[in-house]
Formats: sequence, structure tokens, C-alpha cells
Amino acid sequence: MPKEYRTIQEVAGPLMLVRGVEGVTYDELGEIELANGETRRCKVLEVNGSDVLVQLFE
Repeated sequence: MPKEYRTIQEVAGPLMLVRGVEGVTYDELGEIELANGETRRCKVLEVNGSDVLVQLFE
């Protein structure tokens, strides 16, 4: 079941730090909906407790 998070803490180029995340694992794929409604794929690069670093693909 898809989960939605609105807790993006920081953006640096194609990397995003998301806080307050549960049930996410390393190397998992996901989707990010941008402010303009466009959807992009992403990949989990690091999990540290409830903080997750993801790489956004174009």
C-alpha cells in the first residue's frame, strides 16, 4: 500500500532528506510528486532511523 510523506527536510541537487518515515528499506524504489503535479521515481540510498535519503531520477 502506498504511503505519503510531506516531511521533506532538505533538497540538494537530486538528493532529498525525508524525516518521519516508517517501513522503508535501503534500495527501495518510490515516487515523488512535485509541486507542479509531475511524478518522478526515486531510490532510497540510506536509512537512519526515521530519516531517509533518496535520489530523485529525472
